[in-house]
Amino acid sequence: MRLKPRFAAQTAGTTLELLFYDEIGENFWSGGGVTAQSVADAIKQAGAFDRITLRINSPGGDCFEGVAIYNLIRSQGKPVDCFVDGLAASAASIIAMAGDTVSVGVGAMIMIHNAACLFYGDAPAFLKIADTLEKITLTVGGIYVKKTGQTADEIKTLMDGETWMGAEDAVDKGFADAIVRQDEDQTTQARALVKSFNLRGFKHVPANLRATKPRAGDACECECDFCPSGDCSNCNCQGGCTAEHCAASDCNCDKAMIGSHANLANGDGKTKRVDGEDLEKSAFAYQGSEKLADWKLPIKFSTDEKSASHIRNAIARWKSTDMPDAAEKDKARGRVKAAAKEHDIEIADGSLDDASDGYFEALARQRLSLYERSQN
Repeated sequence: MRLKPRFAAQTAGTTLELLFYDEIGENFWSGGGVTAQSVADAIKQAGAFDRITLRINSPGGDCFEGVAIYNLIRSQGKPVDCFVDGLAASAASIIAMAGDTVSVGVGAMIMIHNAACLFYGDAPAFLKIADTLEKITLTVGGIYVKKTGQTADEIKTLMDGETWMGAEDAVDKGFADAIVRQDEDQTTQARALVKSFNLRGFKHVPANLRATKPRAGDACECECDFCPSGDCSNCNCQGGCTAEHCAASDCNCDKAMIGSHANLANGDGKTKRVDGEDLEKSAFAYQGSEKLADWKLPIKFSTDEKSASHIRNAIARWKSTDMPDAAEKDKARGRVKAAAKEHDIEIADGSLDDASDGYFEALARQRLSLYERSQN
């Protein structure tokens, strides 16, 4: 059985186990990913527990979500045992540091690096964001310093170099306390999941973690509107699909899957897969056009619990979500308000207003403040 990205929580006896087998933070393309809200909901629903176990196999993602989850776990005041089953990279490595004990599986890895972001602006704006990123890197580094006992300068050197640590190296450097052996099948599945992650944004990915040639049934790793659904021939990236092993002229995606999903990719289908469910257009607050890529902010799922979690995400991400059609955006605002009312979710004043010119700068300051508070 092949593992799929997911977040799960279960209570065994008096121990709450949280499984982080996905990206950290919501994925704007697929809707997947682990958010602080989903972790908070899981903790709330768990009832009484005396101990927390974290199991991590994640490429990381949104470092602000990672810090929020780290603080959330530490704030429970319970002993925390963390197991890195495959990979704890980037933001996932921050979550791993929440463990009072951190154990790394044989062949598993921890990776830390400097804060990074996508940004658009003029020269002064770039200088300002560079300064902000440096502050974030130093503040996140404080979490590693606290766990490892290394100096801030030593940690900064490791972050500068995008350092990938195997189990022994992680223990030697203080990021982990022990090495654990898993059964062969569990190790194989963990490594297969790691290879399915998009690690192309990292500079020094070890060869044994790089994606292998896709098998029949695997979606192309390209993030365009079409390739994830198997229709690489219509890739809208400049120059066509250039993903390794999956050029448009020699696509290795399953041909049957291409046939069944090509219409979806072109907007002629009826559903878009989000968080493990095939959602119709009506399940999205912002519906845009018939093109799947235009369907944003999912709010209607099969369970009230999942719907409520995504409604909160939709509210939180309202101002940062690209919604070019003004008329449809107004409709989407109404849909979010109606969904929030149905699920008794309070909407803070201004949450669904259009972003002002200084909004994103204010958001950066707010998130930086979150990092700084994590050190107190």
